[in-house]
Amino acid sequence: MFTRYGKIGAASGFETKEFGYLKKPILMMKPGAFFTEQKKSYAGLLIPDVHINPSVKHSGYTKLLGINWNGDIS
Repeated sequence: MFTRYGKIGAASGFETKEFGYLKKPILMMKPGAFFTEQKKSYAGLLIPDVHINPSVKHSGYTKLLGINWNGDIS
């Protein structure tokens, strides 16, 4: 896991002196993380409350790739 310090894109129109351009820090899974068996082809959610402006969200979705692993690393 790691802490993500997101920024708001300039094209969004939400970057102002009043609100700033930084999102609140959020905890995310690192790329390459392993999950137990999933029924969906994706994981995650649209994360609310990441900025003082309530209409700003963070996309916390990822595509899951299935593998078969017997536990042997040799």
